[in-house]
Amino acid sequence: YDRTADEEFTSFVDAVKEAGILEAIRQETGCKRYEYFYPAEKVDAILLVEEWESEAHQKVHMTQPHMADLMRLKAEYILSTTAETLHVQR
Repeated sequence: YDRTADEEFTSFVDAVKEAGILEAIRQETGCKRYEYFYPAEKVDAILLVEEWESEAHQKVHMTQPHMADLMRLKAEYILSTTAETLHVQR
C-alpha cells in the first residue's frame, strides 16, 4: 500500500486517472486487474491490487513509458510504499 498525507489520499488516484495512466496500464498486454482501493479505517493509505497473466508481463509493464509518469506522480503525492507479492492459486 501507499501512504499519503491525510488530505492527499484521493488526489493521487485522481491525478493518475487524469493523466491517462490508469487506462494505459489496463490496456497493456497481460494485465488482468489493476485497481486502487481506499481502506475504510486509514485515511492516509491507498491499496493497489494488480494481477498479471505472468511475471514476465508484469516486468514488461514496469518498463512502459507511462510508468515514468506514474513514478513522477508518486514522488509528488506518496510518502512511502509497502509492497507484497501474493501468489493466488485457483
